[in-house]
Amino acid sequence: MARGPRGGATSAPASRSPGAKTRLGRARPLVTLSVLWLLLAAAGCPANESDVRISPAGIAWLSTACRPCAPTPPFPPSRPDDGRFPPTFPGFGSDCACALPNHYAPALGRSVTEARLFLVTPGDGRIQDASKCMTLHLCPESGRSGLSSSCMASDLNQQLDGAMPNGLGFDGLKNPEDAQLILAFYQPQESNAEASCHRADLFACAGLAAPLGGGDYDITCASCQGGAKAAPGPDNGPCPRDQAQRNSCFLQWCDSLLDQNQYQ
Repeated sequence: MARGPRGGATSAPASRSPGAKTRLGRARPLVTLSVLWLLLAAAGCPANESDVRISPAGIAWLSTACRPCAPTPPFPPSRPDDGRFPPTFPGFGSDCACALPNHYAPALGRSVTEARLFLVTPGDGRIQDASKCMTLHLCPESGRSGLSSSCMASDLNQQLDGAMPNGLGFDGLKNPEDAQLILAFYQPQESNAEASCHRADLFACAGLAAPLGGGDYDITCASCQGGAKAAPGPDNGPCPRDQAQRNSCFLQWCDSLLDQNQYQ
């Protein structure tokens, strides 16, 4: 089962001293960091607790994944430039970019972003559990047009609390390595009072893993609309491609997973 601490953000994320860390335990820690506890369901087996903390470095890999893999050409004259990638958009074919047809290009730090955490068993392609949809605060980099990685990481860590107040999990989980964590990102194109995380607004997916020597789960790879097909990051194991589809990318695999599990 996965659970987060109390104290979800309702305003812009507050700054946090470097090195702040969640202490693992059965009680809810009274700090504003997200914690994922994967509790072994086997009878008599002690709880296996894994801390999940999104770092600025993890967000930086997401930002890297969203860099266009080629210079953006002009849209075809016959089609309005509404920011979407049509299936035959020049420069975004099989030779270069990861792309979902008719999905918008990312605008990290400049457009409203939603996120949702999924607990998946890759062996059977099932989404076992999911957090609530989160609306993230705008996190533009001061004086620049990019994204503030530290701002977005802090916001995610705080909001994951309210997004899974009762935890994430499923019966029969005997080894945390049998489950996979995927963080999906969306850019809603319509103003909604509540976060929606519609699949039509999906623009990126990130895989989470812990270091080989142990430690916090964090974003270790990501795949983004218009970015390179190979997911950048220190460990792209959590970002699989569709082996049956040549030149596929993790974003497409993620989109297909959501579709198969009826997350529309």
